[in-house]
Amino acid sequence: MVMRYYRSLCIILPLLLGLAGTARAEMSKSTISQSTMSRWTMSKDTSWSAGSFFAAAHACERHKFVSDGQVDAILADLDRYLSPPDKRRLKHGFAEGARSGRVFIPQRGWIASAVDEAECARIQAVLDEYKGILDLTLPAAGLSSERTG
Repeated sequence: MVMRYYRSLCIILPLLLGLAGTARAEMSKSTISQSTMSRWTMSKDTSWSAGSFFAAAHACERHKFVSDGQVDAILADLDRYLSPPDKRRLKHGFAEGARSGRVFIPQRGWIASAVDEAECARIQAVLDEYKGILDLTLPAAGLSSERTG
């Protein structure tokens, strides 16, 4: 069930592609207008879900099951794509997930998340998907990523 949750997190990937495509189409320089960004928002559940996933990934980093620094780098790269409401809700999901050790699954609510090698391997797979999309999206949109790993 939790693996299905991680795969459902990839719902943000099409959102990112849509944002990047719109940004590329509307951008004449290397800045994205706030009006472009404000048209694309995630639902509260999706934002909470993504935030809690990143909290679980952060816990995997702390326990050395995945490489350090990935979560902060991905969040920094995602920041430019998120509307202010998305940022607030994602931060809420992250804070609640970090505080409680749970992840938010829209259809089920908050469920416990283990921080072990198997769970963190699944989390790493989703992190890799995020990084892959961001690696494709940022250069195409004329933006650069500071990420190194």
